[in-house]
Amino acid sequence: MGLCYSCFKEYDEGLGLCPYCGSEIITTPKEASQLFPGTRLLGGRYIIGTDIGQGGFGIVYRAYDTQLKRTVAIKEFYNARLLTRAYGEPVMSVNKKTLNEFKYRKSRFLTEAKFIAKYSNNKNIVGVIDHFEENNTGYIVMELLRGLSLGEYLALHGGKLDQSITVEIAQQVCNALKDLHKDNIIHCDIAPDNIFILEGHA
Repeated sequence: MGLCYSCFKEYDEGLGLCPYCGSEIITTPKEASQLFPGTRLLGGRYIIGTDIGQGGFGIVYRAYDTQLKRTVAIKEFYNARLLTRAYGEPVMSVNKKTLNEFKYRKSRFLTEAKFIAKYSNNKNIVGVIDHFEENNTGYIVMELLRGLSLGEYLALHGGKLDQSITVEIAQQVCNALKDLHKDNIIHCDIAPDNIFILEGHA
């Protein structure tokens, strides 16, 4: 039996598609810098699945929490200028010339997780479940959101939104920022790709 790294259900290894979620069976990462699906973190608690996306300072994966028995999202701290990963190796190598910057940015990355975890009751801020260091880098475990980024949603609607939807999105974003600003936290990257519209909410 194999494990589908999209829905984390077991399947017959002779199949080309997962019979449960219909996803293609993927066993290798999309990019050389990414962890292999099936990699286990934190003593085996988290099983890494397929990637969700990769940006300037992180890679986001689907993952399975074997303790809570649910699918989550895990963000791995990664910057190509500061870190490298040999294909198939989980441990990162740090560029010695930028070691101090790496330590500073990794610390900021993990501190962000601690701050966000305070807002677990705010429906407009993604829930943080855990954070830890491993493989010479840092990880943030979050609830897995199902839906589209505002950027993707706009693309599907010809780059335009109805006035009522626009106002609703703006209100929800402002509600999230209001709570952050109470603690003197400034969000410096408010953009369509960082605003998420959940399934059934638009």
